[in-house]
Amino acid sequence: MILYVGDSFCMYHTTGTWTKILADNLNLNYWAQGLGGTSIWYAYQKIMHHKDDIISGNITHIILSCTSPQRIPHCKVSHESHYVGNPDPPYKHLVEECRRDIIHFGYFERFYDKTQHDFLYKKILEEIVQEFSPHAKLIFLPCFPESQPIIKEVYNKYPQFSFLDFPLMSLYEEGYNETNHFTLEINAKLAQLLTLKIPQTNMGALDITVEDF
Repeated sequence: MILYVGDSFCMYHTTGTWTKILADNLNLNYWAQGLGGTSIWYAYQKIMHHKDDIISGNITHIILSCTSPQRIPHCKVSHESHYVGNPDPPYKHLVEECRRDIIHFGYFERFYDKTQHDFLYKKILEEIVQEFSPHAKLIFLPCFPESQPIIKEVYNKYPQFSFLDFPLMSLYEEGYNETNHFTLEINAKLAQLLTLKIPQTNMGALDITVEDF
């Protein structure tokens, strides 16, 4: 069984989405635990919720869409961090959105710190690898450019997982929210490439590049 967990890049599992096609291609059932706008803390909580199924071998693959390390967990906001995104370019417009809601922006202003959030992001990924790599195949898919170097840093310390070596944002298409931000053609191609590469790769970067699309 596959556990899909992360943000909106793995949120939908309808016909034609990469998540559905990949599970079908690998002849595996799946649990869909992606939620748009959420931080890495949300993903970690969902993985821990399924800890017994992972250790027992019921879940054989954990595929994590690794969102921005600068998304801040917020237990009181629907979708957790939809209004508290990364203020660095090209996401500065989110800061202005925060100003429309003084509660959200106040939380953002007080708790955002890039260095701290990069550090916590790395530690959460390290914990996932140490805890679960003996029991399941881990595949990390960076969503944004700022996710990628931290994933590589974790791999250099704990080379016990596979990862995509470019951000999924490179394949993003406006207006395709309900197909994980990709056209159906991109969904099909991504699923095809992951189907071919995941069984062949034990650890390290998957042999997939943006040019393959």
